[in-house]
Amino acid sequence: MKKPQILACLLVLGFGVVALFVFGGAKNDVGEQGATGWSIFSESQTDEGERKEGSDSSGVSSSSEPERVENTSSGSYDFGESIRYVNTAYGFSFDKPTSMDVSSFTEDMGETILIQEAKGSAGFQIFILPWDEQEYTVMTVERIREDLPDFTIREPQEVVLADGTHALLFWSEEKSVGRTREVWIIKNEYLYQISALAHFDPLLARVMSSWRFE
Repeated sequence: MKKPQILACLLVLGFGVVALFVFGGAKNDVGEQGATGWSIFSESQTDEGERKEGSDSSGVSSSSEPERVENTSSGSYDFGESIRYVNTAYGFSFDKPTSMDVSSFTEDMGETILIQEAKGSAGFQIFILPWDEQEYTVMTVERIREDLPDFTIREPQEVVLADGTHALLFWSEEKSVGRTREVWIIKNEYLYQISALAHFDPLLARVMSSWRFE
């Protein structure tokens, strides 16, 4: 697969699956300040077209170390009882609500893992794609722009998971889906796109605070 197609394939398949949440009855009506649960936000963050002093071309602050992901608020989603999900094929794990089921399917372009309540009212997805660009060990806004110049990226920030893995965290938006919370990770020669509708940002914040790679 040619390099310019990689992120394009990721975007098409990724949004196709996250749309299931919309059709399943989830409301995605959270405003710009409506999603809570992440403790990493600070004044150093920038929106598209608003580059503050001390930030590089990706919009991620270069004046300080990446923030660590912590969950300090349950927000609008009641996580309830949890169970550890372990994926032995890709070597990662995280806590998920016991009320959510896990399903997966494989396409030519990659594999999608869907974590969703039975009624389809809450959940998130993980799209996994092989990654062979050794010069990129952390996804950047600049790299995304190479393939997707019109892709919406708001409030991008490089964050560090509990196990030390670096990730790119940002908001995105697509007409058929609405606003989504995005966490993109490059790890062990794979690119992970972790997405949730904005309404379920508190859920994803809790999940990512428990995420571990082997």
